[in-house]
Amino acid sequence: MSTIESGYTDKVLTVEPYGIEPIPLPERHGKSGQVFTFWFSANLNILTWFTGTLGIVLGLSFVESVLAMLAGNILGTVFLAVTSGQGPLHGLPQIAASGRVFGRVGLKIFGSVTWLSNVGWFAVDIVLGVLALQKVWGLSYLEGLLLLGFLTIFVAVIGYNFIHRFAQLTTVILGLFFLVMTIKIVPQLSLAHLLAPSQLTAAQRWPLLALVAAAVFAYQIAFAAVGSDYSRYLPSSASGRKIALLTFFGSILSGLWLEVLGAAVTSLNPQAQPLSLIVQLMGLFTLPSLLTIAVSTIPVNVLAIYSGGIALLAAGIPLKRWLSALLTGGLGILLIVSGSGSFSDIYKSFLLLLSYWITPWIGIFLSSRPFSGQPLISPRQALTLYFIALVLSVPFMSSPLFTGYVAQRLLGNADASYLVSLCASVLGVRLLSRKQSVSAQQTR
Repeated sequence: MSTIESGYTDKVLTVEPYGIEPIPLPERHGKSGQVFTFWFSANLNILTWFTGTLGIVLGLSFVESVLAMLAGNILGTVFLAVTSGQGPLHGLPQIAASGRVFGRVGLKIFGSVTWLSNVGWFAVDIVLGVLALQKVWGLSYLEGLLLLGFLTIFVAVIGYNFIHRFAQLTTVILGLFFLVMTIKIVPQLSLAHLLAPSQLTAAQRWPLLALVAAAVFAYQIAFAAVGSDYSRYLPSSASGRKIALLTFFGSILSGLWLEVLGAAVTSLNPQAQPLSLIVQLMGLFTLPSLLTIAVSTIPVNVLAIYSGGIALLAAGIPLKRWLSALLTGGLGILLIVSGSGSFSDIYKSFLLLLSYWITPWIGIFLSSRPFSGQPLISPRQALTLYFIALVLSVPFMSSPLFTGYVAQRLLGNADASYLVSLCASVLGVRLLSRKQSVSAQQTR
């Protein structure tokens, strides 16, 4: 039972007192619609735009890129929607909720990995905002980093209520600015470029289609590891189905919007830098557009710091939640200050490789039905199955740091590891639970 004094409820400027403990029923508050604005704003950023350029840069046509992104978004966002919809049921952050399946040891392992991922993503992602700020106000790299870093850490430290209010504000402001950018850019697009077929052969195209779909899938499913972090305060009577649907559409609408726009702009000149193309197309609106780009990195980085801080608590580090968030953000800034451009590139590749942990974890967690009575398998079985599924997926991996044998020799460097680890984890849970059920019947 929590020893924290009650009274937080819907106070926006009060520092959130709760960490990884279940949110007490008297503290539950809010409306389901707030998850829509949160996930809409989280995807409404220049990072999403850059994700949309991948297919064009690799040589796919605009139409092919859009189809691959659509598939990846739908598949990845489904898992986010499910974990977000479970928030009011258990009142726990997502990593803490997984302890019911993976036990204390698993909680420490996955809490540590999640924290490491979030620190790294914040350190790498903030660079894009800093580069935009330098063009707007002529700030030095360090000045831009400290300004954006302070604003981001401040929002994350205050906590849940302030984060949701900030998301509502940025959904409107950033949404309007990106809409202006869209209206300004679309007339300058070439229909001939958008409808032009790819110059690649069919044998060359399908691995790239799989690669783009996998990249977008990985981008979206990464959010599933923090899904309930932003719905756990909602009343226990809130509809999980409604929350899941609002999360799904909030995330996928803004995500597809900017990804498709990013692909369309890049089709004009696949060799040009994305920021340079934006500057070229926006004309007199260049400075407001660059400021929009800089600010757009804040909501998703708030997510990284806030959920990273919670993950650190789940890993067993005894800190106050606000201090854990401060430490997470501060370390991210130190990483990028002490690094260089090459460091950022290498570390981002490392983080992409690190993201492979999520799929078998979410597959085991959801298929174990942890909140429909006793989980179908024990924590020891869950951890063993997790590592088996992860090992089975290694030959199918394809990343800048490592390419597996099957991916390289048989799949044309297409990444099928997410599908393999997901199927292995879900099938493993079913087989283990069926075996336990048969054994239980035989002992009666």
